[in-house]
Amino acid sequence: MADKMITFEQPLNEQIRACLRLEFLFDQLHESIEKPTLTHTRSAMAALLRAIETSDRPDLKGKLSQTLNQQASNLALLAERPQVDKEKLSHVVDKIRNLNSQFQSSSIKIAEKLRTNPFLKQIKAQFNNPAGACNFSAPAYTSWLHQSDEDRSHDLYSWAQEFNQLNEVVQTILGLTRDSSPWQSAATKTHLYQQSIDTGTSPCHMVRIKVPANLKIYPETSAGKHRLSISFKSLDTHLQKESNFPKQIDFELSLCRI
Repeated sequence: MADKMITFEQPLNEQIRACLRLEFLFDQLHESIEKPTLTHTRSAMAALLRAIETSDRPDLKGKLSQTLNQQASNLALLAERPQVDKEKLSHVVDKIRNLNSQFQSSSIKIAEKLRTNPFLKQIKAQFNNPAGACNFSAPAYTSWLHQSDEDRSHDLYSWAQEFNQLNEVVQTILGLTRDSSPWQSAATKTHLYQQSIDTGTSPCHMVRIKVPANLKIYPETSAGKHRLSISFKSLDTHLQKESNFPKQIDFELSLCRI
């Protein structure tokens, strides 16, 4: 049986960083909505409120739109290569450009309906308190939590739909970024791995690293225009346990450039 692998992703620009944060929150939101328990309802609400806060940037739509446009342009250049399926490529490029056009055409700020919702505003105002939105600080939230599973799920689904277009944009950007470069095998006999970055191609937007879970290590990544450095750390050291750092680390690496 193959070792279980953990994939670590390090964004190298603000657009990819924002997309990864939003993807994490949208995944948490939708997974929690599917389970009607009070614990999952609270988790869904937490993800929803954090998504509202994360998307509350005046330049977010412009930055993501610019990224989609750049990806479409970079893909279109591949049509000059003889081995490329031009029809399939054209379909993908058109899909990205249509999505970008729809995303740009909306004059409403992302999640504006949620941001101005009185009920959600009351919860959000208390959310960062040490105990969060508890009974005495957000009584409307307490009342809502005691409604039926069906009613709570209906409300959460309705609110989550406000992020449908943004979620599609995020998934498109991250999907194209992740698929832009294949995995390559790499190894190091020290805690530090370094590699030169080819500056003759498009810039790297995200570094992806796969390590076996049983090694109990994690990477700390830094990348400049010319060099990539990965420092592997022991999980046991942070847990104040005896550390048995491997003599050699075999891992997989992908430098995503699109």
